[in-house]
Amino acid sequence: MDLTNLGQHHEELINHMKNSGYSMSCIYMYKRQIREILELDLESWTSYQDIYQYFVSVFPNQKDLKWRRSVIGIIEHFDIYGLFPDRRRICSFIEPRGAYYSLNHSYRQLIDYFKTYAEKMVKPKTQQ
Repeated sequence: MDLTNLGQHHEELINHMKNSGYSMSCIYMYKRQIREILELDLESWTSYQDIYQYFVSVFPNQKDLKWRRSVIGIIEHFDIYGLFPDRRRICSFIEPRGAYYSLNHSYRQLIDYFKTYAEKMVKPKTQQ
């Protein structure tokens, strides 16, 4: 995962938060999380979900994970889409929407299997 953009532009996020009246303790949490992400920069990370899962494995405390999920989600919105937090919405990870994505892994596998099976069974249409 390329964190170059975050490394070069994270001060814009911090300045936006200062100008928008975020508390110094809140700003400190963002600075700390950005610093941790940039210092670790693990090769296994391919998305912000991977970054969050890393912290899940390191910090099992649910209270700590709740704020990390929010902070990492806002960092993701800023890094990938250039969106700043606005206090009116909670930024969580940008995930695909739809009923399929709300299913658990087993049901998704079942649907994927039948979709693949159906695609094999349908004969391609020939042009006349």
